Amino acid sequence: MPHFIVEYSNKSNSNLTADLIASAVYTAACECGLFSKEDIKVRAFCPDFVIFDSAAENHVHITVKLFSGRSKWQIAKMREMIIHGVESLPISSLALSIEIVSLTSDNYFKRILHQKEVSIMNHV
Repeated sequence: MPHFIVEYSNKSNSNLTADLIASAVYTAACECGLFSKEDIKVRAFCPDFVIFDSAAENHVHITVKLFSGRSKWQIAKMREMIIHGVESLPISSLALSIEIVSLTSDNYFKRILHQKEVSIMNHV
């Protein structure tokens, strides 16, 4: 935790790529000082089809999912660092939105599952 889910459009076929945007978000998340690098997860994807009416040629929406317990100031600092990181990308026209979702242990579950070893002898 936290999870950063980046949806982006690339209507203008600019140089906006999943790797570029995910790297910018990851760097900002690391530099904000709220999380250890090992805990940060960033996923970025470009939907096959989008419709939006905007003067901007490209759109980036970032959903940040994290456990509650951070102050409004910490959240604002993280958001501003993400904005700065995305704004520094070589994109000429971009609409950016960020949604912060606070999770609790009641609405989030994680378990690392390991594949069980199955003996070939059991299947003979």
